[in-house]
Amino acid sequence: MARPVEHGWGVGGGLRLPPGGIGTYSAPSTARSSILRRRRQNRRKGLGVLLLWWIPLELALVGLVTWGIDTGVRILADPETFPITNLRVVGDLHHVDQTTLERVTSPSANGGFLQVDIREVRQAALSLPWVDDAHVRRIWPDTLRILITEQVPVARWRSGGLVNARGEIFSPDPTSYPEVLPELGGPQGHSADMLEHFQRLNKAFLPLKLTLTTLQIDDRRAWSFTLNNGIQVLLGKNDLENRLARLLRIYPRALASQADRIGRVDLRYSNGFAVGWKSFPPQDKSHVQKI
Repeated sequence: MARPVEHGWGVGGGLRLPPGGIGTYSAPSTARSSILRRRRQNRRKGLGVLLLWWIPLELALVGLVTWGIDTGVRILADPETFPITNLRVVGDLHHVDQTTLERVTSPSANGGFLQVDIREVRQAALSLPWVDDAHVRRIWPDTLRILITEQVPVARWRSGGLVNARGEIFSPDPTSYPEVLPELGGPQGHSADMLEHFQRLNKAFLPLKLTLTTLQIDDRRAWSFTLNNGIQVLLGKNDLENRLARLLRIYPRALASQADRIGRVDLRYSNGFAVGWKSFPPQDKSHVQKI
């Protein structure tokens, strides 16, 4: 009986199938390594070629983007690109002249819509004495909106200017002063303190239906004020609270009925006060009565 022929690379030199059958046959390890090595070499060659193309392309793209940005910035920085053609002023204006406001702010608004310095425009508006505050805003594509808050004067300052509600002095044209305002006078830099004392005194006289029209501290630091009925009150420098309390206590009982005849009340006494009556010659002191 003949023996079956064995195939494969056996000892006898015949062709022998691998144990897993035909489907599991694999090349020897040396052949596989050679194939993988050639694949890696091909990849490196392909990558090198790609880099030769990509690096110049990337540099070109960077240059193009840089040029585009630079050109865009120069175009946007040109005031003629988006010029400011409208200046809109809003607010409850009684003393601020819109023409004057446009004149002082227009040099700062010539930078174009994107380049205009709104802080500079605001400072230009604040240079007008009747402007208390200003808010500047861009409105696309060509408008600046300026919201103006005017100064609100509450008193005159005797040496010049007006006093606002914060006790700050501002100095507009005297011809623009309101006609009826109380007057404060004192050392420079003390306008806020004077306003505070003025308000406290007004509150104290409120039950008597009186208000102050003037309040002053002279060079000797002596206080005096005038009431809206024309009576001048001299408080002096010392013991001011007690002297004021004395006047508030005595006025309704002894002075109110004769207020139209009283010119001055002098409280610079340790006890009591002196009353100066109206309609007497200045050199005649017979009208002065101590109480």
